Amino acid sequence: LRDHPQGYRKALNLIPRQLLSLYLAAYQSYLWNRVAGLYISAAVEPGTQGATALEIAGAGLPVYHELPGGVLERLRGQSIAMPHHRAVYHPPELAVAARAVLRSEGLALNDLKARILDKAYLSRHRRPLLLFPAELTVEAPVPDDRSPGRHKLALGFALPRGSYATLVIKWADALNHTTNREDPDDRRE
Repeated sequence: LRDHPQGYRKALNLIPRQLLSLYLAAYQSYLWNRVAGLYISAAVEPGTQGATALEIAGAGLPVYHELPGGVLERLRGQSIAMPHHRAVYHPPELAVAARAVLRSEGLALNDLKARILDKAYLSRHRRPLLLFPAELTVEAPVPDDRSPGRHKLALGFALPRGSYATLVIKWADALNHTTNREDPDDRRE
């Protein structure tokens, strides 16, 4: 780009295919997380207790430890399309959330067609809106051999395809911070 300041197409297509696909998938997931968070937040009454904001790529993603029964039943089983140029968002509240997120990025759905890319594309699959880890196991804390004076905790769980364990671990950590607010040093031991 230094020698050809308008050569965006060529510059993007010089990025190795696997790396470019990784960049696109990460950005698409970031957009999906924001759409899902905004949609869930809109479905929950203001002032509902039990929400934590996880910091994901500089944005706060609201995560609820509990959802009111009616909201849980309404959202359970819903899936949301990964943002791409042909994505369809129903119900209308979901479409509003998707437009708001894209607008905040200076985009519209049609902008998500990777027209100038020769070797990468945006995925067109859907992800479940709510995530319920299965087969959860938690071992007792033990001294951490890598960090003297600290403890480690082994977790095990199964997730559906397309889900990210890092978000579950961040949620568990946020839940720990929420339940141990009276003594913030407890989480470090």
